[in-house]
Amino acid sequence: MNSSETKTWRRIAPMVLTAGLAVAACGGAEEEAVVEPAETEQVESEQTEEAEAETEVEETTTTTEAPDREEDLRQVAAQEIEAALAGTTPGVPDGAPTVFTGALVLNQSADVEVAFTETPRPLSLTGSGEGDDGSAMEIVMGVFDRRSNNTGPVLCNGETHSDGQTQDTDLPTKGPMTIDGWGTIALFFERQTAAFASDLAPPFCEEQTGVWVGLDGEFEGRSGEIHRLHEFVDETFTLSG
Repeated sequence: MNSSETKTWRRIAPMVLTAGLAVAACGGAEEEAVVEPAETEQVESEQTEEAEAETEVEETTTTTEAPDREEDLRQVAAQEIEAALAGTTPGVPDGAPTVFTGALVLNQSADVEVAFTETPRPLSLTGSGEGDDGSAMEIVMGVFDRRSNNTGPVLCNGETHSDGQTQDTDLPTKGPMTIDGWGTIALFFERQTAAFASDLAPPFCEEQTGVWVGLDGEFEGRSGEIHRLHEFVDETFTLSG
């Protein structure tokens, strides 16, 4: 290489080196651009898997909570009923009314407790009527509305109902019945069946059974069975020993 070529190379070399570094830098950037989407997809995939896992846990929790609450409800009710019946004498007092007729409406007040636990809670109903001896009666009680197309045929007032929607539940409810001149009894309903013409209509037949316990007056210290029959708008409550 002569002196002229040497001078020329010295001028060109820095330019070639700079261009080479620029190309290398561009190549590195290209490699990073290729890697970044893959890493982003992996992170998004991991986040999606975590979200799905959390959703599965939530769904499992939601599915298992309701049966647990209902089982707790049954246990609490059974203990309260057993304690209420302890030491009582079966039978209606002599001369006391045993059959009551009247009507019930949805109760907007929460003054009287009709549930054994916070969840699930029944609807609260209030009503009045008359005993077979003419005694006035007032009542507050609870009912569950769990109508379904999948319950199957139910027996209500001696007849089998399978059309429309039906209900058959052993979730318990309670409430007081006050009988003028005779005292107050506590009602504990342990079984409820019902038949509905549609998903919006009230039941045209509803039946509840359970036990009653006298709280004061002539009924104090007594106990027996309670049967409630609802047909369209009429309510009939029957007490037995």
